[in-house]
Amino acid sequence: MIKSVVFDLGNVLVDLQYERGFAKFGAYCRLPPAEAMARLAGLSRRTNLGQLDPWDFYQEARTVLELSPEADFHTFRAIYGGIFGGRPGMGRLLRALAPRYRLGVCSNTDMIHLHAILEEFAYVRIPTVRVLSYEVGLMKPDPRIYELLLERLGTAPEETVFLDDLEENVAAARRLGIRALRVETEAQARAALAGAGVVWEGK
Repeated sequence: MIKSVVFDLGNVLVDLQYERGFAKFGAYCRLPPAEAMARLAGLSRRTNLGQLDPWDFYQEARTVLELSPEADFHTFRAIYGGIFGGRPGMGRLLRALAPRYRLGVCSNTDMIHLHAILEEFAYVRIPTVRVLSYEVGLMKPDPRIYELLLERLGTAPEETVFLDDLEENVAAARRLGIRALRVETEAQARAALAGAGVVWEGK
């Protein structure tokens, strides 16, 4: 019997729009979006692990991206945090699931991204259990993050459904017995949950 349903953030609860967001850095640096994303990858991992707070991340990113002086912290945070789009259908799904299941979020993310998501998409606040990489110092697919997730949920692996967009994260969760499913769209998420035996009104 399923008791908990857990979601990733990017490409599951919200859209990820990296290139459109990073294109906005063009006003402050000469790097094409693809190169800016590649240069920022190493720093992003460190901030996702909680090793850099937002200010230190900004300071290092200024150098890595060769940002102009006009790119102050507020501007950087707005651009870096502005890479998400809403999925209203996922909000309706969360509201339908909430009366029946313990809902959670397990995501590789950082403080800037999380705050941007919560400020713009109120439905992401519905899940009451959060395991966030920057807070716990662990990133998927490390099995320890899933063990922590199960501990916070208070449910057994076989009682837990987890939706993620990356196969490596899904595979790691499955090895612990979690009913993990790979999805990228709202339609896939609904179909996967229904196939796992999750029920909700207005299905």
